[in-house]
Amino acid sequence: MWLWGCPPRQLSFQDTVDYAAVADLIRQEAAAQRFQLLERMAHHLCQAIVTRFQAPWVRISIVKPGIVPGAQAVGVSYLFRAPAG
Repeated sequence: MWLWGCPPRQLSFQDTVDYAAVADLIRQEAAAQRFQLLERMAHHLCQAIVTRFQAPWVRISIVKPGIVPGAQAVGVSYLFRAPAG
């Protein structure tokens, strides 16, 4: 995975994401409010991640198993780019 558009040979530890901190943020945000749509939850989480970690973009996938009869799971993938400026 290339982080922030840097080729792997140019990455340093400081360029990586603290995935434990991202997971903590997601848990906090998901517990703080209810979302009727997975799309809204994905958008909200992406905004929170971009804001907290100053990421230029975030892609998130959310899967909800067992919600639709006959389907193993349903889900969304969402790509969010930070506003320019």
